[in-house]
Amino acid sequence: MAGNLFLQVEGVTGECAESGHEGWIDVDSYSEGLHSASSAGYGGGGGLGTVSYSDVQVTCQLEKAIPNLMAGCADHKHYPKAKIHATKMGGDGKSWTYLEVTLTDVVVTGVSFSGSANSMPHVTVGLAFAKIKTEYWAQTGTGGKGSSTNAEWDQKKNQKA
Repeated sequence: MAGNLFLQVEGVTGECAESGHEGWIDVDSYSEGLHSASSAGYGGGGGLGTVSYSDVQVTCQLEKAIPNLMAGCADHKHYPKAKIHATKMGGDGKSWTYLEVTLTDVVVTGVSFSGSANSMPHVTVGLAFAKIKTEYWAQTGTGGKGSSTNAEWDQKKNQKA
């Protein structure tokens, strides 16, 4: 199902003009991941280690927010919050957010460019964070927004937030 992705970094203004996401950054793709260290030992049971989240990677076309994010990366600036929204069309023909990722105490860890002479340059931005909340809303049978599930993690404390 086709939809749209958006990024909002508190204090940074993007070029998005879509209703409900004005001033955000239009996103082409994003990725997030985590790994839980563990070991299976002799005699049963396994040891558990810490959970490690990778930086969130966001890819977008070059736009006015990028120089500000580059400066933030160079200055090691801490942003209070960043949000990623994934939207899709509902049964009523209106767009609604079905995925919201909220990052707290955010640092830009990298900004890289790629492109060719015949296309708009693409930019990949890496975001490290202290806390993450991922919330997903199911779609009802009529195409509306249903119930949600979420997960939260505090990396500094290595525990649920």
